[in-house]
Amino acid sequence: GITFEGDGDVVVEQVPVGDAGPAPSLDRPVAIPATFDAAAARALREIIAKLVADLKADPGNVELWLNLGLRRQEIGDYESAREIYEYVTRLAPSGPYSKIWVAPF
Repeated sequence: GITFEGDGDVVVEQVPVGDAGPAPSLDRPVAIPATFDAAAARALREIIAKLVADLKADPGNVELWLNLGLRRQEIGDYESAREIYEYVTRLAPSGPYSKIWVAPF
């Protein structure tokens, strides 16, 4: 369940999930640049692996997709990040994320 606490008038509405078409591949290799610190690279691999596993279990989870897109962007995989952001736009076309574009592309 979702809970919300706050003051004032608040409207909470469910954002419908659209027909997003095929999802970006979750099986892309994770290529982290050699310039990354070894510990940071290891942590990013673990984070990406966890996000991929979670998305395989819950492929309609917009927040997981966005997090994966950010991680892909962080390691310089801009093509994968772009595909994910475009997919999120189709997945939740009326959601707040449909208007977010992250550079560089």
